[in-house]
Amino acid sequence: MPIPNKRTGESKQDFISRCAGDPVMVKEFPDQKQRLATCYSRWGEKKAKATYVVQAEGDEYIFSDEDIETA
Repeated sequence: MPIPNKRTGESKQDFISRCAGDPVMVKEFPDQKQRLATCYSRWGEKKAKATYVVQAEGDEYIFSDEDIETA
């Protein structure tokens, strides 16, 4: 069961929406609350490892050194 990863420059809101709507996630986690919890957990894991956390326009963005090097 591959849980989606955050894309470079993707906001928290966009990631959660994409993750929760992913066909594999819908199949693996038919209960929406469980699916959302899994997506939020994935975001939290990435945020814990992030180099930068930016709050902008009512949303959150996280960046690692890897994101910055490939930009």
